[in-house]
Amino acid sequence: MKKVLFTAVAVSLFAAGLSSAAEAASLISGKSLEVNVDPDKVAAETAALWKQFGGWCAIAEWHPSIKSCEESKDGDTVYRMLTLEDGGKIKEKLVGQSDISYRYQIVESPLPVKNYEAQFSIVPDDDDLDEVN
Repeated sequence: MKKVLFTAVAVSLFAAGLSSAAEAASLISGKSLEVNVDPDKVAAETAALWKQFGGWCAIAEWHPSIKSCEESKDGDTVYRMLTLEDGGKIKEKLVGQSDISYRYQIVESPLPVKNYEAQFSIVPDDDDLDEVN
């Protein structure tokens, strides 16, 4: 049985008022969900998971803190405005994408973060070491 990883990895750099970039700390965190699939169906399952969870505003369908998501464009730049359950708003900018991933930055937020960039992806796990045959 192969696994497909449904991954949201956040790579954040917090400048927090420090006087130089050398003093800035970084934080890497990630959240994964593994889904067991038939090895012959990995590509189809990855595509199905992406269709369900990977849309730019699909986050409103599966993230418990997101009440709604509205997509907008300014020229070629794509944004999403997330409305949180408590009424707060987070504006994010799409900075890169592929068929099974996207990278984004927070550009406006009530959260105490700066220079936040994250990636959301769905990828096959090619490590068979954790499997018992």
